[in-house]
Amino acid sequence: MGLFVRSNGYYYAEITVNGKRIQKSLKTKSKVFAQDLYHVLLREKILKDFFSESNPTNHINTNSKVSIKQDKKRIRSTIPIIEKYMQNCKSRNLGNRAVEDKKRTFKLLREYKLMSFEDYSTKKIDALW
Repeated sequence: MGLFVRSNGYYYAEITVNGKRIQKSLKTKSKVFAQDLYHVLLREKILKDFFSESNPTNHINTNSKVSIKQDKKRIRSTIPIIEKYMQNCKSRNLGNRAVEDKKRTFKLLREYKLMSFEDYSTKKIDALW
């Protein structure tokens, strides 16, 4: 798994899913933004792996109103995770510039309501820059 830039200047993420290497363009030339997108991608992959390996829970048929409420809860629950990540960055004595870059990115993510990797589209990314 990794993040790399190709000769065209765009950053690409490479991850392994079910034994297959997948390379996906992050559609940005900004290293800081590409790193943040890559961290979001890794977080989504780790959460997916965690829940797929755990014991299955009882599945209950729900109507659409309940599923919408669950989606809102999921989005709200990611904000504390990112805030803890920011505190961890400060505790690891990262440079002020690195911490400020992460704060700026976090502010943009909250402003545009981008909380998971699926929320990123070319249109929304272009709106950020």
